[in-house]
Amino acid sequence: MGAWGSGPFDNDDAMDFVGDLANGSTAEVVARLREALALPDDYVESPEGSSAVAAAALVAARLGYNPGNPTVADLLVAHPFEADDQLRSSASAALARVAADDSELMELWDEAGLRESVETVYGDIRAFL
Repeated sequence: MGAWGSGPFDNDDAMDFVGDLANGSTAEVVARLREALALPDDYVESPEGSSAVAAAALVAARLGYNPGNPTVADLLVAHPFEADDQLRSSASAALARVAADDSELMELWDEAGLRESVETVYGDIRAFL
């Protein structure tokens, strides 16, 4: 994973996900968000985890979370989707799933000594969900 920070959009996988969303309709964006938030019950690979965190942050951003990224802000303006209860619940569950011990993304953050920082970011996102 090419990462330059511990934020939800501070890695290549997350920004690839955002870039893919920008090319779709608002309905397609919502469908892709739901898809990214539906994680498996077993081990979560890093690319899927990064996309899920980015999707959760996008839902939270619709509810007031500051994404801190102009590309993400532009996506939200171009695609004014509703963050309904189901999407919010899925986003919260996905964050919990990615933060679990059977997540490659969290293993990578552990190795980098950034798990606490990342968990704080996830908590900030979750506060808006």
